[in-house]
Amino acid sequence: MSNERDHLKDLVVSTYEDVKISHEILQNNDSQYNRRTYIRTAFAAVEASSYLLKQHCINENNGEIYSEAEIALLNDETYFLNNKAEGSVRQNFLPVADNFKFAIKMYLKLIPNKELELDTVGWDYFKKAIAIRNKIVHPKLLDDFVISDSELKIVEKAYEWVVSKVMYVLIYKIEYQDALIKEIKQKHKRIVESNSVDAPDIR
Repeated sequence: MSNERDHLKDLVVSTYEDVKISHEILQNNDSQYNRRTYIRTAFAAVEASSYLLKQHCINENNGEIYSEAEIALLNDETYFLNNKAEGSVRQNFLPVADNFKFAIKMYLKLIPNKELELDTVGWDYFKKAIAIRNKIVHPKLLDDFVISDSELKIVEKAYEWVVSKVMYVLIYKIEYQDALIKEIKQKHKRIVESNSVDAPDIR
């Protein structure tokens, strides 16, 4: 389990590093090619972030947190009836925006009394950035390959927003776990003091 988590962490860190490098290259040599490369790289990092959060949810599920439907979506799966009238499973990848929102929402289920909060401005930037990314990934016209200054700025702001949201939920989870450990230590201390018996030290 630890190796798998390290692998996921390394994957996301690598994609973030790629975004940083591609952005630095763009700043030093602003061209349409470098703009498109930056956008593609940024969205690879976005999708890696969603995958990381969803895998954390799967690994920490105790059988009571998520519904069967949520588990299927966390695994990028859906059910269907095959030509033998048998229930089967196939891959089902959610659209980028839906997948990110779902990943954040499911991850926050690991933290009691914490619900999804996505500010309207950041979410709007994200949706617009997806449209910009889609036109260069699935171009229909030559103009689709041209990224304007305003479009580049939208993608930059959207990427910053996504990273801030991912960091927020990860840090909030760590803070929750730290608070939980502190509470357990305090309870242990009170038990020891009230019973006046030797008990294992918790550090």
